[in-house]
Amino acid sequence: MKAVLIYPPANSRNSEAFPLPSLATAALAGALDRAGHTCAQADLDLAWHRGLKRSFTPRELEVLHNRERASAHARGEKREPAFQKAARLLAAGLPAGDLYGITLVDMNSDPLMLNLAAALAALLRAERGRPVVIGSRALPRQAYAQILREYPVFDYAVYTQDGEKALLDILARSGGAAVRPQGALQLQGGRILIHRSVPVLMPPPSPLYQDDILKAYALDDRRLLASYDAGYPFVAGLFKDNRTSLVVPYTFETTCPGACAFCSNNNGFPSNAKPPARVVEELARLKARGVTGIYFINSAFNNSYKYADELCGLMIKARLNLPWSDCANVREIDEELLRKMRRAGAVKLAFGMETASPRLLRYIRKGATAERVSRCLKASHRLGIWNHIELIGGLPTETADDTRATCDFIRGHARVIDTYSLNPFFLNRGSPFYRSPAEFGLRLRPSGRACDYLDTDERVGDFSERFDEEGGPAWEQKTLQIKASTAALAAAIEEAAGAKWIDFEHIWLLMALYRRLGHSRKKAIKEHADLFTSRFRPFSGDAFVEACRYRKHEYRRELAPRAGAGKGRDGL
Repeated sequence: MKAVLIYPPANSRNSEAFPLPSLATAALAGALDRAGHTCAQADLDLAWHRGLKRSFTPRELEVLHNRERASAHARGEKREPAFQKAARLLAAGLPAGDLYGITLVDMNSDPLMLNLAAALAALLRAERGRPVVIGSRALPRQAYAQILREYPVFDYAVYTQDGEKALLDILARSGGAAVRPQGALQLQGGRILIHRSVPVLMPPPSPLYQDDILKAYALDDRRLLASYDAGYPFVAGLFKDNRTSLVVPYTFETTCPGACAFCSNNNGFPSNAKPPARVVEELARLKARGVTGIYFINSAFNNSYKYADELCGLMIKARLNLPWSDCANVREIDEELLRKMRRAGAVKLAFGMETASPRLLRYIRKGATAERVSRCLKASHRLGIWNHIELIGGLPTETADDTRATCDFIRGHARVIDTYSLNPFFLNRGSPFYRSPAEFGLRLRPSGRACDYLDTDERVGDFSERFDEEGGPAWEQKTLQIKASTAALAAAIEEAAGAKWIDFEHIWLLMALYRRLGHSRKKAIKEHADLFTSRFRPFSGDAFVEACRYRKHEYRRELAPRAGAGKGRDGL
């Protein structure tokens, strides 16, 4: 059977100068291919931002962003010409298939992605008569139930972590097999059926990137520099040979042995890391197809010291010469491994520090100390690796002294930290904080209301369950403290590095600079990156940005009540 996998347009999925190809559709394509099915992929986000969106007037674009009008269109209550036009344009190049799958990965609260996905689904079902499936592991089952009610044009919604298996089941079911698609909701006769999931440890995906998509994402230096402030005399000499770059995501492990209290990872699963030799083989195939850089998406490159050491050795032996970035933990690392990671191609490492408070690091079960993080950052910097740290503002029980310790760490390490991720704390349902709140001095607050899972201020799915702290602030005060703490961390980063280095990676530019200058010239790479990023044009925008401000701490982090909803919890 044949599936068509779709990466839908989004208004602001990516605020960097250039995005990466969708790992979601490539990973699903790989799983379907291995199961004997044929598959086609359509990157409609790229098509949208490179031209399709200019086919619409400002008034039409306003309609496309309107959630209520999109829902009415999907329910057939009022057909909107703007949605009909958009669906026609998006469906024009889609091949015929037995099933259409639309990934909702990185769905922002801006409803454009969901609205366009629904308009497209309505057309596909009406004119091609084949089932349409949506999915992304980031959204809870309750959110998908709400989507199926508000946009009743999707046949299935896959909510399970192992979406590949559910999609294979749905494909088999479409072919007449009596299979129950575990981990999916099904809209049938106006009713939502729940096919509950059983936790399964799935192997990491082996992405199957489509040739035309890789070609579309390949980027030469002229196009790269055209999106940055690169009109400096030295640029012509540095980029005189006009090389082509192609950076793609890749995963070799989805499990994590860590026990961080804020994380929804299930560390009860054994490692599912691919054999190192297989990783190198797959990377070599990607390189043969023109890939010049790898954006690893793992829980960490070095969950096991032995594994990371073996993988680096094989990468060096194979002479891959592929620059790469990944997360790294400080539990399973030393300077010798860092040196080997550099030789294997590491140009950027993101360390999940979260806080520099010794007390909080113990409380969240980070398995690291601020002193160890400090040594690791300094060693990595000496080796010429670009250092990135991840921070959380307003952790449970956090005090002003805890926040101050992290601010002091930021200022004291400004020379060796290059970029930052910063997030206000939100309580995740799958985390130890949520599963065992009393153990951490927390009291959960059931909402007692029907919640609007599609009305969050940052990204759909990134919302906080409400809680009170034993002997500490209630939720109403805690949410203010989360904002204040995050704002204080943002101010410290802005003082140390500038707000433009919070939540921005500029990975295409960074890898292009490392390919030319090498680790030994990190100081020059940093200087060039600072110059170039003083002005840049985001992928989803039409104008250059000259100033960045961090405002994420001002967002509401809890679920909103659904308009017109009475009391009582959502049954799904």
